[in-house]
Amino acid sequence: MADNYLERKMEAYRNGASKLLQFKSSSTKPVMVIIGAEGEVLSKAINTLTEAGCKVTFCSTDTAGGYRMAQTSGSQFYPVKTYSTEDLRPALDFVTAKRGKITMILTGEEPIDCDALLPYVAPATIFASLTDK
Repeated sequence: MADNYLERKMEAYRNGASKLLQFKSSSTKPVMVIIGAEGEVLSKAINTLTEAGCKVTFCSTDTAGGYRMAQTSGSQFYPVKTYSTEDLRPALDFVTAKRGKITMILTGEEPIDCDALLPYVAPATIFASLTDK
């Protein structure tokens, strides 16, 4: 049942149903990190999550585009050289220091070693892919 629920939510998210995601609590807004997504996928994910009341940080190798996206979307950008665990650790240290434990990590097309990222996340953190792969 839980798997079906998550699949439906991800399908609704992919179809642009941003109103399904709403976090009402103002004291503890969910902290979301997006890693390895680019272009339209990244833009839609950031817009959906920020509209739902989440604190969004994204990591990208595209520095110029990342800063531009952060300025226009109200999200936070952390540039990385690669999507390796070694390059992501400082980014996740920064996010947890500034915003607290991570609620969800969303990944794009780049393969990410999620097991290595577990020390940075809250116990109920969800790892999800923004792509069909």
